[in-house]
Amino acid sequence: MKQPDIPQSRFPSVVGTIPILLLVLFGIEIMLMYLLPLLLPVGNPLLENLADAGLLTILFTPVLYRFIFRPFREIADVQNSLAETIMAQLVDGVVVLDGKLAIRSLNGAAERMFGYAGSEAAGKGIGEVLGNALEGLGEPGQAPLPPWPGESVREVEAIRCDGSRLAVELSVSPLRLGGEWLWLAMVRDVSARKQDHLRLKETLSLLGATIEATADGIIVKDLKGKLVICNRRFAEMWRLPPHLLETGNDQLMRAFVAEQLKEPGEFLELTEKEYLGTERETRDWLSFKDGRIFERYSSPQVVDDRIVGRVICFKDLTEQRHLELQLRHAQKMEALGALAGGVAHDFNNILTVIMGFCTITASALEEQSPLRRNLEQIMAASERALTLTASLLTYSRKQPMHLKPVELNGRVRQTERFLARLIGAGIELVTTLCPEQLTVLADGGQLEQVLMNLATNARDAMAGKGCLAIETRRIEIEEEFVRLHGYGQPGTFALLTVSDTGAGMEQAVRE
Repeated sequence: MKQPDIPQSRFPSVVGTIPILLLVLFGIEIMLMYLLPLLLPVGNPLLENLADAGLLTILFTPVLYRFIFRPFREIADVQNSLAETIMAQLVDGVVVLDGKLAIRSLNGAAERMFGYAGSEAAGKGIGEVLGNALEGLGEPGQAPLPPWPGESVREVEAIRCDGSRLAVELSVSPLRLGGEWLWLAMVRDVSARKQDHLRLKETLSLLGATIEATADGIIVKDLKGKLVICNRRFAEMWRLPPHLLETGNDQLMRAFVAEQLKEPGEFLELTEKEYLGTERETRDWLSFKDGRIFERYSSPQVVDDRIVGRVICFKDLTEQRHLELQLRHAQKMEALGALAGGVAHDFNNILTVIMGFCTITASALEEQSPLRRNLEQIMAASERALTLTASLLTYSRKQPMHLKPVELNGRVRQTERFLARLIGAGIELVTTLCPEQLTVLADGGQLEQVLMNLATNARDAMAGKGCLAIETRRIEIEEEFVRLHGYGQPGTFALLTVSDTGAGMEQAVRE
């Protein structure tokens, strides 16, 4: 915007002006002293003095105008022009009030702000424009401060000529003009700023709600590592105590986190590198000592093409990893089940042939024949083998299980004598049963088969010497157990535990 030209002028120099005026006055007086008797030979001293004074006045007046009056008038014109220019260029509104708070004048900004022309607003009470904002303001010469103590500027609501409202900042100060005291009110339109502030609040509120609604933990840090903001999920995931969050100290928080990690050195090294190369995006995975797994993604925060900090997101992959492991385990078990089902069908075919020939042979023998006893033993072994194939078919999900209420303690007692003979005399069998009755929905035959299989494995692991312990009890499963292990549901359950003093299995075998 082109600025208007301001006329330049200055006050006459005292040192230069007074000698000139005295010299001119002296010259005029000398001239009149010698020329006046020649021009007016009246011979009357009184008339000569009057003529001398009159001519001196007439001749000295243009000199006073040239050296005194005209420079001061030019200066006054410059000051008026400067004041009008400043008032016209001011963005803020300027309102001049008399002692009774009536409007004397408005500048252009105030006219546009309130919708009044200067002539229309003159004489109106300030209450028609600013309401009761200046109520109680005394005479300007007696009250040098605004009516609101401790405040130089106050935000009030102004009234436009069409009745609409306008948010403004108001400051008032006394003004002495000539011999009269006036009030000078400076008015600034802050409606746009308030709208921007409101939009900013709405944006921050939406941002805060979005950050809090996400399932991921989010933290924002400045370039020095100072905490700027984080959501509640971040504190829950990292289990940070409130007093540590309040410090905002990244070093303390990283040290607290490092104590929970399996590989704290890698985490601390990576975060240190982020301070050196803030423009890099990083992604890594954190494994905790308690089994939790987090995915960590870090990217720079950019404002006006300038990096001001980092935004870091943490995603909890613990349940997902557990589900992946369960899926792989289920796929392995499904393959084993298919294999077991195929073996069971083939074995059933073999048993059918064996039992069929046994039946035919037994029918051809006499009742007292010693061979019939041998055939009965073969048939009994074949029937036990059929039970085994039925278990394999159940395991492969090709034969339905027969679930019914089973008293767990009684089923363990019933199986105990078979297990004692199975494991041999060198292994001690210890059973610890729950004093309460434990009724579960299960297949009793399958339950016995499981106990016999475990007992057989334990016997082989202990090499015929050791202790086999079977225990039953009631347990409560909570939400934390389900979340960490990825299976089950909260509630009351019966627990059957089988343990032995054997060497155990290597990690590769267990997997």
